[in-house]
Amino acid sequence: MQKPKKSYAWILLLLGGTCLSVALVMSLVVKTNPILKQEPEEDVQPQFQAEKISATPDIGVLTGQVKPLQQTTRVVASGIHDAEFRGTKFLQANSKSYTIQVLSFSKEDVLKAFLKDRKDRQNFMYFRLSDEDQPERYVLTYGIYRNEQSAEFNLQHLNLKLPASIHPEPQAFKSYLKYVNDLGSEEMGTNTIYEVRLKKASLPRPQPQPIVSSPAPEPAPTPQLSNDDAAAVMN
Repeated sequence: MQKPKKSYAWILLLLGGTCLSVALVMSLVVKTNPILKQEPEEDVQPQFQAEKISATPDIGVLTGQVKPLQQTTRVVASGIHDAEFRGTKFLQANSKSYTIQVLSFSKEDVLKAFLKDRKDRQNFMYFRLSDEDQPERYVLTYGIYRNEQSAEFNLQHLNLKLPASIHPEPQAFKSYLKYVNDLGSEEMGTNTIYEVRLKKASLPRPQPQPIVSSPAPEPAPTPQLSNDDAAAVMN
């Protein structure tokens, strides 16, 4: 009766050893097979951030595509100027000559009002002076002279009819060059002043038109009957 019990114990021991062996074999297979290994998840965000940071210094920079702004480019001052307005081109052409500086204005409209009633306005010219450290000014000058002595001589003999508090003085055109960066009216086609005088004109009187009567209609011609037709009518 004791033999079956011993056989049953040996069977259980054999099954336990077999299960343990299978478990050990499976663990070894998992460790040696790279496919069955669980790879850790990659952190994509740090790589993306590093990529954005590396591109940040070049944002807004178009190297070799957009040329820097030329500081010598002239501009057109806003507003409508009178024919006496001059710019950089005029000053460069007369850089060796002199003029008589008459007045300086803070507003162009005041200068225009001064020139409006002047009969000798064709001898005046004005410039817009702009500087970073000073407010914008409009300088009115008179005449073009070969040198300073000539400008001084003409100043003594001119009668500009200015208030006693205003003292015009000779000035070289080249002294304005670094403050002027405009197109003059002569370059923009606005240097011609037109004067239109209107005169009264008599209107022509309307002439009576003759009444033309329509001709009377001509009478219709009487039809001519042949001999046969006349004989037929008589019968």
